[in-house]
Amino acid sequence: MIAKLMTRFSGTTLQARILQGSVAVLLAEVYSSGLRLVSNLVMARLLYPEAFGLMLIVNLLIMALGLLSDVGVRSAIVARKEAIDSTYLNTAWTMLVVRGGILSAATLLLAYPVSRFYNEPKLLPLMLLTAIMPLIQGLGSPNGILYEKRVEITRVILLGTFTNTVSVIIVMAWLFIHPTIWALAANGVITATVTTIFSYFFFKGDRPRLHWDKAAASELFSFGRWVIVATALTFLARQGDSLIVSKAVSTEQLGMFSIAMALSKLVDQVVSKLNWSVLVPAYSEMHREDDDSHGKERKRLKIKLGMFALAAPIILAFAMFGRDLIGLMYDSRYQDAGWMLEILGVGALFFAVGAPIRTLPMAFGDSYRYMWQQFWTVATLIGSMLIGAELGGFIGLLLGIAAAQAIEYFVARWSVSKYGIRNYLPDFLFAAGMLAIILLTWSIRGWPGSGT
Repeated sequence: MIAKLMTRFSGTTLQARILQGSVAVLLAEVYSSGLRLVSNLVMARLLYPEAFGLMLIVNLLIMALGLLSDVGVRSAIVARKEAIDSTYLNTAWTMLVVRGGILSAATLLLAYPVSRFYNEPKLLPLMLLTAIMPLIQGLGSPNGILYEKRVEITRVILLGTFTNTVSVIIVMAWLFIHPTIWALAANGVITATVTTIFSYFFFKGDRPRLHWDKAAASELFSFGRWVIVATALTFLARQGDSLIVSKAVSTEQLGMFSIAMALSKLVDQVVSKLNWSVLVPAYSEMHREDDDSHGKERKRLKIKLGMFALAAPIILAFAMFGRDLIGLMYDSRYQDAGWMLEILGVGALFFAVGAPIRTLPMAFGDSYRYMWQQFWTVATLIGSMLIGAELGGFIGLLLGIAAAQAIEYFVARWSVSKYGIRNYLPDFLFAAGMLAIILLTWSIRGWPGSGT
């Protein structure tokens, strides 16, 4: 058995690379999640809930600008069937550099209006500091994308783990010496700087240079025209809840929501990392192979069941015992984050169910269909949150977030219907079983938010 297992993990076959990449992603996510959790607990002790609320707004703006300007360079390189030559890669890198400069300029211009919109003067200097981050990120080596394309992501994972560790050490030292929100704001800049510098040491390949090839640029823009819209919609789908909540509640309550959201998004982060780093390149290579459809479906089923098994313990812990976890880890100022985490944990369940099929359109190079998938996901999220808020206030709004994730599954199913994927019974069995356990637990120990 051990020999058979070692054989599957060794070699350069697609299966071996998927297994190697999955293990690397999981180990890195476990480590990074633990690191973030420990640093978050320290920050919560040294700072105040409002600080997390303010940084949630700043990070949302940076993320929004980044996704609104995403021209799909990474996805285009991964999905491209032809070989990637230096002309194509240098043109792609030039686009990333220019995009980073534009994002930094846009952040500077929006800093004052955003601070006025939220009536929070502290937002202005915080955003001015973080404005440099997109420019630094754009200068990173593009050779890492080639590693992802070949489903050889160990170095990619090592770089991310290394930079996360270095940035956390620097920020923690800063907070112990002088606890201030500026340490949180500088975290992104520090991470971007370390990542950019060391990307040239971690990834083998020619140093990129500024170059513009009309044919390569035309191909990149042709692929990215729908990706721009799709990624903007992806941002709204994944962060639209935070955008609405950030304007609907106080900064203190927003800080508690950010704690609950950050924990619940651990499930999203694990499955999304597996999706984009391993599954999309793997599905793309499977699509190029002359394998029979039954063989491909069998491979997809194994991947799906593996993701379900990984996500289940985290989902159950958050959805059933969120109040206990928050009570154990945080002081009394953050206790309302507990019942929020339990409701959001149900949303994480439905996100995990749809994760293995959500990115299939991009693996098949169909950015147009992926764009429409994200459009309907956003419409569902906004509609569910508004209906929930109208019927049940803030608790109803959170339930709307969870319900939207369930509806999104059927949107994802529709988006991949043209690819002939039909086996959805494991999805329903997993979701129904998990939901039954969660609801039974709530009925015994009390429903989330019932004491508020």
